[in-house]
Amino acid sequence: MLSSSIRLWLATHLLLCGCAVDPKAEALRSERDQYLSLIVERDGDPEERLAACSKLSDPQLAGDCALVVVGSGSLSSTAAATRLCSLVVEGLYQDECWFLAGEAAGRRGDRDAAKDLCDRAGSFASACCRHQIQGDLRRLAQGAEYADLGEAEAQMLAVRAFWGSDTATDATLRADATFFESIFESTAPVSAERCAPVSDLRRELCETAAQRVDRRSRRAGKVGATKSPPSAHTR
Repeated sequence: MLSSSIRLWLATHLLLCGCAVDPKAEALRSERDQYLSLIVERDGDPEERLAACSKLSDPQLAGDCALVVVGSGSLSSTAAATRLCSLVVEGLYQDECWFLAGEAAGRRGDRDAAKDLCDRAGSFASACCRHQIQGDLRRLAQGAEYADLGEAEAQMLAVRAFWGSDTATDATLRADATFFESIFESTAPVSAERCAPVSDLRRELCETAAQRVDRRSRRAGKVGATKSPPSAHTR
């Protein structure tokens, strides 16, 4: 059975050589032309473009078309994202639309909206929340100086609780280890002794993170290059 791309090539070749064209192949070429014109356009009304996408008979073309439309600058606000994603056909493509909208809200710093949009993302909901957690933890690790890593752990757990991901799993513990590494990369001393206030569940992760950062720093000749955290008495 010929693939869609081969059928499209044959239709184009027959048209150019003046041969008789199969009506089905001609219809396919016409639909792909419509698809290309819709995804290339940037200035048209997004709701009108979505309506045009929905008229494509090929479900994959219609879904891809819709995602390109909503992703081309149409997710600049939560209200716009909600309105447009609700117009995408229900199922996998609408789930991905909510995922994209959640990502956009997260980049804007609107955590409440991002959580609501991610929760609507169906099969992409867990991935959407995971990306948000990673972003929050990265900002948390880089945006503060922790004299007490027990405090850092508490803030990390608050992030997880907000996103409904406070159950410890292999995946979340790996992310927690990366969180501690990020802290050690930005503040000295890079010492496992700083992990003493961390809970039993994560203390070994914290200590291993310190060891990894210390090894990397020694290999790069950067021992002592990081800044010391503020004293716990001056925070």
